[in-house]
Amino acid sequence: MLTLEDLKPGDVLAYYVDPNFLAFLGIEAAEAFLLGRRPTYVHVSVWEGAGELTAYTDSGVALGGKYPFKCAVLRPMTPEWELEKGLAWARGRIGKTTYGWLSFLWIYVLRKLGVRRVLEWPNDSFICSSFVAKFLEHAGVLAFPLMFASEIIPEDFTQAIGLVNLGDLDHVAV
Repeated sequence: MLTLEDLKPGDVLAYYVDPNFLAFLGIEAAEAFLLGRRPTYVHVSVWEGAGELTAYTDSGVALGGKYPFKCAVLRPMTPEWELEKGLAWARGRIGKTTYGWLSFLWIYVLRKLGVRRVLEWPNDSFICSSFVAKFLEHAGVLAFPLMFASEIIPEDFTQAIGLVNLGDLDHVAV
């Protein structure tokens, strides 16, 4: 089991389903409906060093997410990736974006219909997974080469390219 000391800025934290956390139940239900099975991950964020950068349901992009649940630590392993470039982009979104409720619903409807690569959503609206995918893209990690960031759900991080699963962290409490 990993600890907070094992984390490096730029690590992706992919949270597992926790049946005791009601806010995730809607996401889990949507993903279960979409996937036809229970999802592995229901939330993703980026470890910034002093906390998590994530897309919240109430404030758009923010620093300091605290999800006290077990998560997988995914580390970018692309040789030439530029952490600072990605973090600068991500930090630049704090307080300047909205949560992508419409894109959240749109992704799940299109996925259920089997439709992919319809259009890229504007950069002022994110759900957690599209935000992390854009962070990786700006850092030079092409984790999802055949998908727009706006169509990525947390479960897609189980098959992301260029990310290595280092193991589990019991919870993040900063």
